Amino acid sequence: MLNDLGVGKAHYWGYSYGCSIGFQLLKYHAARFSSYILGAASPYPPQEAEKQLINFGLTRLRLGAEQGPEAVIAFWEKTLGRPESDYEKQKIRGNDYKALLALGRNLSQWPSIGDLLSQIAVPCLLYAGERDPFPIKMKEAAKRIPDARFVSLPGLNHREAFREAQARNIILPHVKRFLTRVS
Repeated sequence: MLNDLGVGKAHYWGYSYGCSIGFQLLKYHAARFSSYILGAASPYPPQEAEKQLINFGLTRLRLGAEQGPEAVIAFWEKTLGRPESDYEKQKIRGNDYKALLALGRNLSQWPSIGDLLSQIAVPCLLYAGERDPFPIKMKEAAKRIPDARFVSLPGLNHREAFREAQARNIILPHVKRFLTRVS
């Protein structure tokens, strides 16, 4: 797509599945990006806690693919013990659940890039909520990448680190400082 747009290089920002895609881009196309901002996934093979999160996501995606977004909204409301906001409902209704399910099913089969981290020459900002299964592995990955920094988001789980970190302006100051440094 970068070629189609006539873009030589870009900054990459991915969260969760998007982070997993970013790690693969680091493996195969690192030079196409000026920097990587990666949240809440691991460059290593999934362990039990991560497998549980993946399976939870697959359950939700399967439900959406088979029964539609209203079933996903009901699932989240039951899981959270509260109604979803109109904003969240709108986002849930906008997903392509068949495409996301296909991605999710293949995600755990993607190759690990843990053995390549020390060779990455592109600046990286890694982050995760402290109540997510990923911060320990992401912090470890940041130590192995020559130009990387890890940010922990206090008190947030996987879902909250995506939605609330943006809404409460928790991650953006870190991203702005990072992009200022690497641009």
